[in-house]
Amino acid sequence: MGCLLSTAGGSSQSGAPKPGGPRPGQGAGGSVAAAQSGGIVVNSAGNNFRKGLDPKDFMCTHRRDETFVREPGSVNGQQFVISDCSGCAIFIPDHCEMVTLDRCAGCRVLVGPCESSIFVRNCTDMKIVASCRQFRMRDCERVDVLLHCVSQPSIETSTAVRFGCFQLAYFSLASQLERARLPPLANRWSEVYNFTPGHGPAGLLGRAEADPEAMLGAMHEVVEAISEAEWRDWRRMSPVPYTLGQDAAGAPRQATAAAGAEPLQEAVLVVGPEAPEAGALELVADLSADPGDDPGRLQLVRATEFALDGTWRSRLESVAAHCTDPAAVSAWRAGGQVRVLHAIGA
Repeated sequence: MGCLLSTAGGSSQSGAPKPGGPRPGQGAGGSVAAAQSGGIVVNSAGNNFRKGLDPKDFMCTHRRDETFVREPGSVNGQQFVISDCSGCAIFIPDHCEMVTLDRCAGCRVLVGPCESSIFVRNCTDMKIVASCRQFRMRDCERVDVLLHCVSQPSIETSTAVRFGCFQLAYFSLASQLERARLPPLANRWSEVYNFTPGHGPAGLLGRAEADPEAMLGAMHEVVEAISEAEWRDWRRMSPVPYTLGQDAAGAPRQATAAAGAEPLQEAVLVVGPEAPEAGALELVADLSADPGDDPGRLQLVRATEFALDGTWRSRLESVAAHCTDPAAVSAWRAGGQVRVLHAIGA
């Protein structure tokens, strides 16, 4: 495999989604001839960039068997285009505005916190690790995704696709999530909405399979911003906790009681402005830890958070309604936010 280290820079809804969005090829790479309008540069594919920036610096197109890297600070909130690549390792551990990934095959891709949407279209045999507000996939085959997504992800006319919980660690990831306005605790990765169920359901990766090392390889060897310690200890250091996930009806997935044990019970833990944030995060870390030989240990199913406004009580009731056997509701507060932890255990 050839290696191209492109390291510019170095100095970050609820409800079912709707079908549609840009068709394959729209918003993708291609010509970088640009027109200027106000403070924006618009290239021929319809992508917008701030004046003074070269659109080519925010594209990875028509590459084969290469390693492509954009270090933290080099994208800095711009949109990014990935298209027509084969057999590549594409690592973008930076805050992005929107990312399109079109007509790629056999690639490993990391996309850092994306403030709006990630579109994946006409791709095959892919491994993707990504954090975003909205995730849309269409016309894809054999794609595995480790995902942190604030809204409900969706797939359309896609087969043999699988989703797992995003966990990753590098020095600037937490600040990038903050700049992208993506709460680490709000992750609906498993609630995949399938517009075309006739193509087959979305599969779910278990804890052992949701491994960024296995999916991305030795990324710390080519990305300067990621240390070996962070890469090897991502489970403990990730700002996004591991969650079991739940299906579209809200039922916890992958959590089963041991033979002969008492049925698993569920608990909704509410975190709001009265307790220290450190205590809340310690609780999250404890609930998201690997249960090891104790399958009945309380495990985190889903986490979310929302502001203390006039709707927070109804949102909490919506989360609690998904629990088949609520065992406890406990309230903490931190930073003016309500944090809801949905857990299950014996």
